[in-house]
Amino acid sequence: MVSLSDGFLSDSAIQKLQQHYNQKGGPSLEVTLAEVQEDLRSSPPQVLTMEDVVLSNGAANGHVEQTTASGQSQRLEPVSAPGILSLVLNIMCAALNLIRGVHLIEYTFQDDYDGLWNVVAFLVAFLCCVCQCHLYLFHTCQKRLKSFTLLTLIVLCNAFLFGPRNIWQLVFHLSVACLSTLLTLHRKLQDRNTDCGV
Repeated sequence: MVSLSDGFLSDSAIQKLQQHYNQKGGPSLEVTLAEVQEDLRSSPPQVLTMEDVVLSNGAANGHVEQTTASGQSQRLEPVSAPGILSLVLNIMCAALNLIRGVHLIEYTFQDDYDGLWNVVAFLVAFLCCVCQCHLYLFHTCQKRLKSFTLLTLIVLCNAFLFGPRNIWQLVFHLSVACLSTLLTLHRKLQDRNTDCGV
């Protein structure tokens, strides 16, 4: 039985609804068993296998990574304060490289193509900084090889850019790259208990 205080039932429509509810025993769905069976015949349910579920789960948002682990996702330790500092500095270096590269594109294509390799070096350094951020944040296989490859590319790009950059800019960019590589290599997988968190 629905019962409300009289202050809420001042409207006659609400009183009619209350009477309808109390007399019928609840709202009627007006769907019969025959209609449900007809719907099932016209569009039968799809039978899924376990492989379909595993491959489609997470594939829509691009977060599927094939691992050899036994059903547990591999998570890294929480990001530390030096890690946050490294990420912020790495994003700043990436932004500086992109700005300088795009700015140099304007002058390179207006005057001559002498500065084309400087543009390439700035843009490659930008991509390496972004990849270093990704490598620090997410678990990946062959982390050591990828970290040292990115560090080597950043060192080579900055060595090539010794003319457009002064020594302090080079020291800054190289120290941020080294810090990011060091923190990436020291960030371990999070220990998982075998009790599944229960």
